[in-house]
Amino acid sequence: MIALLPRSRSLRIQLGSREFERDLIRTLGAARDASVLTPKYSRRSVDDALLALETNGLIHRVKSTLVLDLHEHPDASAATLLGDKLLTFDSVSISTPLGAPAFEELLGILRERGISVRAAWTAGTTVVVGADDGRTAPCLRCALRFDTQLRDVTPGVLEGKRIEVEVRSGAVQLANALLAMMSQPGAAIPNPGRAHVVDALDLTSRWETYPRHPSCSCEPVRTDSQPVCESWEAAEPRRFTPLICLERSDSSRPARVLFRRTPSLRTVSAADYGIASAAGPKADLRAFAEGVERYCMLHCPPDVRSTSATELTNAFEERVIRGSLFPPEAYGRAGFRHPRFEMGLQMDWSWASPMRDDSVARRLVPTSMIGSPSAGGTRLVDTTSNGYAAHTHRETAIALAALEVIERDAILLWWHGLGTVQRIEDGWLPPAWRASTVGFLATRDVDLPVVMLTTRLPSGGCRMTSAAATNFDAAWAKAVSEMEAALWTLEKFGSRPLRESLDSAEARHGPSEHLAFFLRPQNAERLFDRVSQAPTISARELQDRWSGNGENLPPIASALAAAGLTGWFVDRSLPMLFGPWTVARVFIPDALEVAWGAAYPRLNSPRLLRALAGRAPELFPHPIA
Repeated sequence: MIALLPRSRSLRIQLGSREFERDLIRTLGAARDASVLTPKYSRRSVDDALLALETNGLIHRVKSTLVLDLHEHPDASAATLLGDKLLTFDSVSISTPLGAPAFEELLGILRERGISVRAAWTAGTTVVVGADDGRTAPCLRCALRFDTQLRDVTPGVLEGKRIEVEVRSGAVQLANALLAMMSQPGAAIPNPGRAHVVDALDLTSRWETYPRHPSCSCEPVRTDSQPVCESWEAAEPRRFTPLICLERSDSSRPARVLFRRTPSLRTVSAADYGIASAAGPKADLRAFAEGVERYCMLHCPPDVRSTSATELTNAFEERVIRGSLFPPEAYGRAGFRHPRFEMGLQMDWSWASPMRDDSVARRLVPTSMIGSPSAGGTRLVDTTSNGYAAHTHRETAIALAALEVIERDAILLWWHGLGTVQRIEDGWLPPAWRASTVGFLATRDVDLPVVMLTTRLPSGGCRMTSAAATNFDAAWAKAVSEMEAALWTLEKFGSRPLRESLDSAEARHGPSEHLAFFLRPQNAERLFDRVSQAPTISARELQDRWSGNGENLPPIASALAAAGLTGWFVDRSLPMLFGPWTVARVFIPDALEVAWGAAYPRLNSPRLLRALAGRAPELFPHPIA
């Protein structure tokens, strides 16, 4: 027998009867004693061989636990913390502050090797204790990705800095004590999917459940498990949930919901979250729906991973994909961040189905064109929420998503040089807005009402919102509620400064940078000049022209077909998390899509180029924000 002793670098060997076993044991012993890691006998292969020998009864390893305290070494790497200890220990206990850089990496290494983990992490005055057996889903990385009680996002209210420091110090001591208790013989260990949450301030405790995270590589759990975030009411009291419902709306503020942008655990701060907000009727429900939409946009996995178009028989044609991306000259700019689409390029893909005609076969679209690819996957464009919608009624979700693509397409076609907008009579605006806000009709070749509102701010800057529907009243109401939320958010939180020029191809811009750009009076004047000579149109006339159901899919599909366009629906739903919510992403080939930064215009659409008839498009940054 062979005994692998705790905290020892040697093997006690009693030779077996077979020659190959003797040779293998000799080699393993030499590799361990001399810390030799050759290409043939890497640390992983040595560990795997030891495990195989133990499984076959050829060796017996003395059970022991490695204890790591990341509170004492918060900046240490996983390699430094582990060294060559993994061959010596059967389980690991980790005490750590939430967000310690090595924590996620440690969990990944230990999971890959099937080593059980017990962990206690602290977030402010709270201690969370969980366990991972190295095999079962959900794992501890799932729990961490759903742990929404982050100090920088939802700070607890404590009286005085001294008390706060003392309590947080007590939380670390409590975490270590709880781990020590779990290491005792016969101690209760939390099952996968359950965590013990203890408040060090008043020593109250509770058990909470957590689901498998869609981006995690641990084996999926049963699909019939209960969703954790069906509604605001279901999410609000939970610790492990995809969304943080911050505050409900009232007459003075919109509803606000936070969603995690990234599954990475390496940074834990407010910057890792996005915010969904809504004002007006059903604001709480609409803010929650937008949070569901954004979360699924970022975390729903692809259907086909790391495959080239040449290996597929049912992908969209090369011309369709290229027509939705950047013009050829854009790729030559210094610092341009995205590769040119090539048929042999490895990437992730997602299934798209026709919006209305079930007789047409579904097609594969590059995931990065409609969402976020898997970690490390090829990105043809930056992820945007354009063309996304969430609703508990499937057809309504598809209709809302299609309307957003139509809305943005109309605004972008006008902005880049096609046609003019029409000013809608002022009597339809709220009285308090009439001195600063103007409404416009921006409809292009898709015959549906697209309403655009522009507001001149006291600073001289501009805020623009827009909306589309199948009837004019609904489009107008949506644009007004969008403006209400935009102005409230701007007044309360301001805007992040524009640190880098929108012309920079190396910078990663987003809607907040476009907002900051048009808050500058000199840039806002460009928009005001474009609309200053717009002819006036009667709102009554627009009501008569479009009086259908505001969210009905058939007239949307008909309007697209009349313009020579076809809509495709990508299902990005995560029912395990959000239950009945359908999250739709609509892709309309040849429609213009939003991109951020002047260096990244998605202006390769044949439809746009035909309409421009040789003229150069307007390349000034668009006002959508």
